[in-house]
Amino acid sequence: MFYRVFPLFAYLPGSYLHALLLAEYPLAHAYVLRSDLHQFVVRYKLEALLKAEYAVGGKASIVCFPGIMYRGGAEQKIRKYLIDNNFVDCVIQLPGNLFFGTSIATCIMVLKKNKPDNSTLFIDASKECIKVTNNNKLTAENISHIVDYFTAREDVPHICHRAAYEEIKEQEYNLSVSTYVEPEDTREVIDIVKLNAEIEEIVARENVLRAEIQRIIGEIEG
Repeated sequence: MFYRVFPLFAYLPGSYLHALLLAEYPLAHAYVLRSDLHQFVVRYKLEALLKAEYAVGGKASIVCFPGIMYRGGAEQKIRKYLIDNNFVDCVIQLPGNLFFGTSIATCIMVLKKNKPDNSTLFIDASKECIKVTNNNKLTAENISHIVDYFTAREDVPHICHRAAYEEIKEQEYNLSVSTYVEPEDTREVIDIVKLNAEIEEIVARENVLRAEIQRIIGEIEG
């Protein structure tokens, strides 16, 4: 269930857990992990989650399959509707292998009514976890980090990016976190000058050895 396996909802500031209408369903239910976001919208009407009766700035936090963030067709139309109406407050990419029974790296879409601006925050929290046996787990510290990013709403290299409406529109309403947050390049930085000097030194040694071998062969033959 949502409230048992994923407590982050309870920590998102101002989130009244309207998405808990889904909490009665197991996490693997169609309305959570499958890509049937269209069915979810049609059946429950996302607007209902954001009605003023919940709060003036009502919020909903929904665990989503990542595919719905970038695929075309009906899902793209839904994303366009949500962005054009300024409902999407934040998208959080979660680590993989976080939930029981699936290794899918899910994400959280945070919807909000009456946003003060038209920007959307993208958070890459894919490394915010610890390894526990064969699964990953969010610790209190991991959750605190995510909430801090969510609250600050500032750009942090390789972790957070606050995208304006125009930027999302240019990306054809793609809401995948990786589109807006560049991953850190962890590859080893190679010093070309130093590497070239080492190669020249190796070649010089090789030439010396060749000359020495030729001298020895000459003495043997002579």
